[in-house]
Amino acid sequence: MSKRKYDVSDLMNNEDNLQKKPRGENTNPESNQNPEMNLSEAMLTQRGLTYRLQGDLELALKDFNTVLDINRKDSFALACRGEIYYQQGQLELALVDFNMALLINSRDSFVLTHRGLVFHQLGKMMAASQDFDTALYINPNDEVALAFRGDIYMGQGHYDLALADFNAVLQINTYYSFALYKRGLIYSARGQLKLALADFNAALQIDPNDGFVLTQRGAIYSQQGELELALEDLNTVLRTKPEDGIALGHRGVVYYRRKQIELAFADFNAALHINPHDGFALAYRGLIYGFKKQWLEALQDFNRALQVNPDDGFTLSRRGEVYYLQGQPELALQDFNTALQVNPHDDFSLTHRGLIYLARRQHQLALMDFHAALQSHPESDVTLVNRGLLYYQLGQLDSALEDFSAALNIYPDNGFALTYRGQVYSYRKQWAAALQDFNATLHINPNNSVALTFRGEIYREQGQFELALQDFNAALQINPSDDFAFAHRGELYRQQRLYRSALQDFDKAEQLQPKNRINLEFKRQLYIDQANHKEAVKIEYQLATNLPYSYGNGTFPSLSSLAKMRFFKAIHQSEDPIKQICNEEYQQVYVDNDINKETLESVRMVLEF
Repeated sequence: MSKRKYDVSDLMNNEDNLQKKPRGENTNPESNQNPEMNLSEAMLTQRGLTYRLQGDLELALKDFNTVLDINRKDSFALACRGEIYYQQGQLELALVDFNMALLINSRDSFVLTHRGLVFHQLGKMMAASQDFDTALYINPNDEVALAFRGDIYMGQGHYDLALADFNAVLQINTYYSFALYKRGLIYSARGQLKLALADFNAALQIDPNDGFVLTQRGAIYSQQGELELALEDLNTVLRTKPEDGIALGHRGVVYYRRKQIELAFADFNAALHINPHDGFALAYRGLIYGFKKQWLEALQDFNRALQVNPDDGFTLSRRGEVYYLQGQPELALQDFNTALQVNPHDDFSLTHRGLIYLARRQHQLALMDFHAALQSHPESDVTLVNRGLLYYQLGQLDSALEDFSAALNIYPDNGFALTYRGQVYSYRKQWAAALQDFNATLHINPNNSVALTFRGEIYREQGQFELALQDFNAALQINPSDDFAFAHRGELYRQQRLYRSALQDFDKAEQLQPKNRINLEFKRQLYIDQANHKEAVKIEYQLATNLPYSYGNGTFPSLSSLAKMRFFKAIHQSEDPIKQICNEEYQQVYVDNDINKETLESVRMVLEF
């Protein structure tokens, strides 16, 4: 990261340093006897400064070494030589000189700041912070001390303190690119992308070729969906530095968002070849493996990324998604909960945790998560669709319709939203609107078996049996395990009095999903058509005891039917069912709920069977 140089020019620009240059005691006896040697010392110092400003570090170092041979307690020369060692990366030598200089003058803010920089580079952040604090006590406008103290705060997660320091720096010096870059990173982390972009643009006006800033600006463009601009910045970096792993990782993300999966995969692999512990590249390569349904490889990458950073909410949430897709909801829930501890406003984790609650019929918890996700990201068509699905299952069709329509305003090609909105229209018998949505879905994806099944159901309701059969057959060709398609085709066969074919489809649907309520209701009607009371009552009992009713999952039973269900359950669980039938309490149930002799006879037949 390029930044404003803080070196001996700061000393030269300070009149106090020029007029009152600290010399310490001259310990060389010859120097005390020879005035020319003192003059030579001053000339050497000035020449060393000139060489340093010209970038000739070796000649500058030679002059300051000579000065310190003459007077080893010249704190100014010690500071200058220490600064050269720092620039050369000889941190231990720099530290020795700065320590010596501070023994002579403990209030030299230049030396304190530079020793802080050495500690910072050595990873000794506490010592660095102490030096920066002391330097700023002496000189509150020391922009370098402010900038690097802000950097330490940033590394500690104290973003408000860091931001205060960077703001203070930029009030002193609006062209301090390091502070602009770091402040931009904080804005980016907080999702304040416009502010981040403004800082990165300002930094690039100072140095248009700063690879660090170009990379981060490219990342911002990527998040904003301006993928061409992002690619331009990242390619600029990689043309001059092909092995920049960070730029490779961010370019991989751009390719991923452009659905250029193989190019993305190549960039993540290249980044990981440079740094096998790059958590960012590991997480996104894991995403690609997940996209390819290579679950094992995806989990391996996510696990490795979390070894690098166990608190990375992005990786936790994406690993949770893989667990969810693999049918491991408990592990998924753990990851989503942990990710939400890191970032309570993570809409991805909130939405996916809501899906788990939805699958468990914990509707209130699901609704709370979907609401929270939409507060964080109101334009998420995915969350809107899932909340709409929840409303749909609860029978709140107006709310469901509103969410599905809102999702389609954001993303008109959302096939899920079109499919489920079409289903709401179907329930309301708005056949034309429903068909329009299903046709739109199938235009986007002709292999959407759910939409085919629903459209086939409309054709069946309208008596267009040939069209219905075509859709059900097409759905089953795409997905031979679609229990709903089997159930609806079976119902079509039943209406056509093709009972054997109907029963085969109902049995197949039940084999695939024993708790498909619609299928069992269709099958019960088939037995009623055939006057097979024994099998009809068995299904009635199964529906009552094992499959609680929910909207969108079958016809709501009448109060009379519910009473019958309680009756069936009681006799089924009784040790002496025949005696139970004759019980006075249940005799009264017959009267109250109009349970007639035919029903009782059907029950007796089941019991005898």
